[in-house]
Amino acid sequence: MSRRNMQWRAGAALALALGLVACGGAGGGVATVPVPTPSPTPTPTPTPTPTPTPTPTPTPSAFDTGEYRRSAAVQVQALVAYDRGVSGQGVTIAVIDSGVNPALSEFSGRISPASRDVASNRAMADERGHGTSVAGVALAARNGSGIHGVAPLATLLALRADVPGSCTDTGCTYAASAIATGLDLAADVGARVVNLSLGGEGTTSAVRAAAARAAAAGVVTVLAAGNDALASPSGFANQLVAVASSTTLVVGAVDSAGAIADFSNRAGLLAGNYLVAPGVSVRSFNQDGTAFLYGGTSIATPVVAGAVALLANGFPGLTGAQIVDILLSTADDLGAPGTDEIYGRGMLNIARAFSPVGGISSGGSLVSFGGSIGGPLGDGGDLRGALAAVPVVDAYQRPYTANLSGSIGQAPTGRLAARLLAQPVAQAVVETGSSAAAFALNGDNRNQWAGDRATMAALAPGAPTGAISGHMLLALPGGQRLAAGHGEGVASLLALADPCLAPPQAITADPAQPLGSRPLGAAALAQPLSTPLGDFRLALAFGQALLPVERSAGAALARGLSTTAVLRLSRQFGGLTLAGEARFDDERGSLAGSRLAAGFGLAGATTSSLGVSARLALGRIKLAGDWRRAQSRLRLGSGLIRGSDGLSGAAASVSAQAAGLWRAGDSLVFTVTRPLALAGPLQLAGFPAPVWAGPQARETALEAGYALPLVAGGRLQFSLFHRDNPGHIAASPDDDGAALQLGWRW
Repeated sequence: MSRRNMQWRAGAALALALGLVACGGAGGGVATVPVPTPSPTPTPTPTPTPTPTPTPTPTPSAFDTGEYRRSAAVQVQALVAYDRGVSGQGVTIAVIDSGVNPALSEFSGRISPASRDVASNRAMADERGHGTSVAGVALAARNGSGIHGVAPLATLLALRADVPGSCTDTGCTYAASAIATGLDLAADVGARVVNLSLGGEGTTSAVRAAAARAAAAGVVTVLAAGNDALASPSGFANQLVAVASSTTLVVGAVDSAGAIADFSNRAGLLAGNYLVAPGVSVRSFNQDGTAFLYGGTSIATPVVAGAVALLANGFPGLTGAQIVDILLSTADDLGAPGTDEIYGRGMLNIARAFSPVGGISSGGSLVSFGGSIGGPLGDGGDLRGALAAVPVVDAYQRPYTANLSGSIGQAPTGRLAARLLAQPVAQAVVETGSSAAAFALNGDNRNQWAGDRATMAALAPGAPTGAISGHMLLALPGGQRLAAGHGEGVASLLALADPCLAPPQAITADPAQPLGSRPLGAAALAQPLSTPLGDFRLALAFGQALLPVERSAGAALARGLSTTAVLRLSRQFGGLTLAGEARFDDERGSLAGSRLAAGFGLAGATTSSLGVSARLALGRIKLAGDWRRAQSRLRLGSGLIRGSDGLSGAAASVSAQAAGLWRAGDSLVFTVTRPLALAGPLQLAGFPAPVWAGPQARETALEAGYALPLVAGGRLQFSLFHRDNPGHIAASPDDDGAALQLGWRW
């Protein structure tokens, strides 16, 4: 294969009098280096260019062909666009140059009927091949032969602008009036991009005005920087950027290794509008269809013009200025960091241009990744699957589908044995009659723990291993009992104030707070209440707990706050105690303990529940049962979750306890617990139908425990436990084990 340099060399006087010249290889004015008509040559071997290491994919791209790898498209990573079904279809590229050979199969069926000679009334033809080779790099057909263009399905608006009779062995010249006419025609017929592989020391006011009109119509103009190895692009490029900066790109040439070509004008004063693209040994073909390796900024320019067409095809809503901004902001930085005087904004990268720019948003909010689903929501049900294909847009409102499922961790299900850590390892109790005060050092290091709940990896291994808590219990006149504490939750304080309804001592007791939460404090009051319907007992409780600072998938979530209020009314009928309970849980930044980053729009939730309890004493046998129904209402901001009718669910537990079986003070207890599970529909932004959120399995916990008093205030307790579908997750392994607890009080 022969090599051709695309050069320009006309002096300033000629440029201003007759217009502009083709811009290419090294030094001066125009055209291709003349070569004899080549004899038929075998399929040429192009100069090798480094192939970007592809990201491994399950199925190789059907577009990664030999034809693709011989083209300039490979170096600018156009494969991403092709795999999205984008090849420039429906987009018109105007090439103002020396014309094309319309008989070539590379353009068959894709030459706009508006194509014409804008310098005279000649037939469409190309005397020197400059325009044909440029058009080939931009949009030659994908036909399995030779090369294909960067936008192989785009439409060609061929505008022949060479001055009649000016083409010689050294090239052609171009009249300014013809270029102005071509710019206006391109805008009139709806071309999205104009390729001007031309250069010169300046141009006329008519060309500048036409360039401004094209910019106003949203047309992107792509200009060759020039081939004099100067510190800045040509005067022609400078003048057009001055009148249409937001829609104009200036293109320099690099070799296959990404180094600036020795002949290429550098970015200089136009660094903000300057990109580089392959411009050394780039394969194309002349007016006869014969393959050559070309060099020059003229041949680099259509690479960028093709990229413009791909973006216009892939994202039709983009304006010309947005396309220019995307290509500039996604270029690979070369040379000195940032925009520099050699490479300008850097190397054209189509793959990056097709990726989200400036962050992605859903439902109008910037998507921040991270969080965890668990607790009553279990594995999240269909919600987690829906997060694998979330409609989002980037800063330019371009639509994408984002897989957010990997950013959402699974909250740990915990192990029942770990709850043993919540028992006091040191406790001081002061009792005065029926009143008491207690101070305890708990072994529960969860209260001080900070880390990734999805992996349970600690972020602060040197953190304290215990938490200090304490409470005070006062028996007041009239049967009132008041309990208040620090570092203890509502459930424990309510059990102190209203012991008749306290649940049996069991590892499987439903925890009052989510795993990793830190109770701040609580207070509970129980007192008799006489009514015409009989004597009741009224209990009130209030408390707060902090949810930990959480890191999941690299995103930090702020500390959450949970506030709980309980109202309970009970009545005793001999050995039977019945109670009704209303509970209100207000969460800031969470839903039943599940945490989602701000981009999901979850500001918090309020869960209201109604429950009933029964306690029956039959001599040494005590039976207990609890059931509650809960309804959660989400507080939503702007984000992925756009609406919800609420989540609902239930929890239940039953137990049987026998005392004094073998010796005084011993007890045997059997407990079955079904922890709270919540489920319901969520409306997600961009989804046509609500998505069901909630567990796909229900946890059931079983426990058998035996407690035996020892001498000197000691107590020995042994438990066997089993959890099926821990955390309401079907895939979770069963949680089985045994626990032995030994302690003394003095």
